[in-house]
Amino acid sequence: MDDSQIFRHSLTYIHKACLLLERFQAAYGWATRWDKSELLALNVFDPPDFLDMPSIDPTNPSAITPIEHPVHVVTKHTEFLRVRVNDPEHQYQHLDGIVSSFQLPDLPTRLPLTALRRLISQTLISRIRPRLAFQPITAAQAHKLDLRVAHIVHHYLRFPFPFHSGLLSLPLALFGLDFPSITRLNAAAAIVGLQRDLNHPIKSFREMARITLTDWSCVLNSCRYPLAKPYPQRSFVHARKKLPWAWILAHKTLQALDSSFVPTDQSSLLHGEIGISHILNSSSTVASCFPTAALGLQMILHPASILRLPMTYDLPCLLLHRLCDVISHSYYPGWKIYH
Repeated sequence: MDDSQIFRHSLTYIHKACLLLERFQAAYGWATRWDKSELLALNVFDPPDFLDMPSIDPTNPSAITPIEHPVHVVTKHTEFLRVRVNDPEHQYQHLDGIVSSFQLPDLPTRLPLTALRRLISQTLISRIRPRLAFQPITAAQAHKLDLRVAHIVHHYLRFPFPFHSGLLSLPLALFGLDFPSITRLNAAAAIVGLQRDLNHPIKSFREMARITLTDWSCVLNSCRYPLAKPYPQRSFVHARKKLPWAWILAHKTLQALDSSFVPTDQSSLLHGEIGISHILNSSSTVASCFPTAALGLQMILHPASILRLPMTYDLPCLLLHRLCDVISHSYYPGWKIYH
């Protein structure tokens, strides 16, 4: 069960699932590294430091009676592939240790810039990039890592004065040194991760991502879609306990680049239980076609209410047809990025 996560709502079901997986992998000669395992307890009052988990005796895999292994209990984080999920501070400390311990080879002559750039890309950045893909860090932390890399290059080349760190990652066409930028790699990882979550090939993951996006829109942003222009003028850094940090960073990056993730599937707006105020707030295209006063939001709460209005109510049927037409023409599954 290494590099796996098991989610259950009670300890009893965790025990059952764990024992079944242990029996399954024992048939193939696999064994779990229990010293590396952790048990995450959410919303549990005063949990113990360790809990016993059932397993299979490696000396007798066919035994019916399981054995117990003590597992450390955590309450504030979960770890997957040796990366703490949604914990940019812990990730930064680990990456800072990688950069601080990096040393260039001690040769009789100094390497040229081209060889130095290739060496840093293949031996340092290649270790940082996959960890950023799992868990991005903050922009300030990424900038600190860029400063450390610039200091390594400056110390190696023995320049008489320190150069600006931005010059290190500037392209050659703009008279830079064309080194990889951790700041840009971090921002790109956040945007690519958000797009992958919203269009994930596994339905369960895709639906959980879209539920999170809906909560972001309705609970934190007044039913306004947060990833399209015009962007909300507020920051969502305070919502780090409600949103993945990678999504918050992706929102800030899209805002800085003046780009958007356009929701091309708006078929849910045709459901009768969706409030008209939500429809107008969530779609600028729909809102531009209908004046708010014309829809009488004080009297009409749902699109289904339009069908129950008396004939004396001054609301042309063309409004309803136009509303359905605008929404239905927006039905193309997936999230795409536009500049």
